[in-house]
Amino acid sequence: MSSGKRAVDRSANRWTGLCLAILLIAGSLLTACGEQDIAPAQSSALPPLSPTNTPEPAPAVGLLGSDNLSRTTIKANLVGSGSTFAAPIYSQWLNANDPKSFVKSSPGVNITFQAIGSGSGRAALLGTPVAAVNDINPTVPTDFAGSDSPFNATGLLSASSKGQLVHLPVAVGAVVAIYNLKEVPQLKLSGPTLAAIFQGVITSWNDPAIVKENLDAKLPGKPITVVIRKKGTSSGTTDIFTRYLSVVSDKFREQFQPDGSFKWAIKSLSEGGTTLEGTTNEEVATNVRTGDGRIGYVDQGVADSDQLKTAYAAIRNKTGRFIYPNLDNVSAAASGSFIPDDFRTFIVDAEGSETYPIVGFTWLITWRDLKQMPAPSKDKAAALTSFLWWAIHQGQTDLPKGYAPLPASLVPRLERLFLTEKINNPVEKVFLYEGQPLLAQP
Repeated sequence: MSSGKRAVDRSANRWTGLCLAILLIAGSLLTACGEQDIAPAQSSALPPLSPTNTPEPAPAVGLLGSDNLSRTTIKANLVGSGSTFAAPIYSQWLNANDPKSFVKSSPGVNITFQAIGSGSGRAALLGTPVAAVNDINPTVPTDFAGSDSPFNATGLLSASSKGQLVHLPVAVGAVVAIYNLKEVPQLKLSGPTLAAIFQGVITSWNDPAIVKENLDAKLPGKPITVVIRKKGTSSGTTDIFTRYLSVVSDKFREQFQPDGSFKWAIKSLSEGGTTLEGTTNEEVATNVRTGDGRIGYVDQGVADSDQLKTAYAAIRNKTGRFIYPNLDNVSAAASGSFIPDDFRTFIVDAEGSETYPIVGFTWLITWRDLKQMPAPSKDKAAALTSFLWWAIHQGQTDLPKGYAPLPASLVPRLERLFLTEKINNPVEKVFLYEGQPLLAQP
């Protein structure tokens, strides 16, 4: 072994020390700014999650730079699971053939992500047994969860016996209403009409409500076949979609309580109805593609994928404009929304003439004190922290098609999860290991 190689190996265990030196230099550049306590969630009210205080803005990290904490020579194995909505993001971020991926900058860190659904991912993080999904036998417990639904108040309380959870938003995505209707290459739908379709109230494509919104289209008198996520499973995509329907439709809100495990009233084939089910977004898209007259909901990334490319409707936003999602109007929805201090919020039906209305964050959820990770070690904790930092910086420039980066104004607030200031950002507000900040200033 060369002396240079030995030097690299010795440096592998000095990650934290190097970061301390960097932070010591950068610390004096930070303006004092507090982060508020975790806000209580309201799982049944709309808006569903609310903070206790108005968040204070945080300054950019400045000379610390986004690169300094985004790579490490540490060797560690990490496992996450959850969102099928976010699976393409993790697939790209962890692709060794992608020159921009995290594993290219930190080849000693091996990260596996199992796409089993948001609810199952959150359960696996807590160590709750999870059933196999599409031939995936989930690892339990995991080091982190990918989820498009945050833990609600009940979930946070359940987890509190083990430790405090951190919700780190890593991207913004749109949910789209995909359809298969050969006669109609472009379809427009308002929120109330979309809600009535998924309630089973509107059952034909030439229903007056659909006709009124598509005067330039020749709508056939075909029956509508609705495709939903499988009943009894927890889906972040479903959570975003049903929360949107609850906001825009009084009738939907009065009849149903939106959440990731939504109890659809429309009957599936197994119940003697005509509704189809899909275990994942990909299965929903496949079911829609293979039958004329069908409609479903998936994330935009799946609908735009080369393998499952499917038409989707323009959705009417709050100003009355029918909008197709793109990077600008999806980001605009997040930029114009109030985001609480714990980052748990839904951003559906946002203000603005340019916003697409069915939008949500996808979060990476893990423990504030990373000693709670399975088989914990300081190297594992440092490796995960490096990945988290990379995700909110370099990762924002390496998102697959159909996903928008975080609002630039949000990133400085997320950076404060990593940095300790003696006065305004106390120890309990940052990532820890055995009660001590991973990146504390001396």
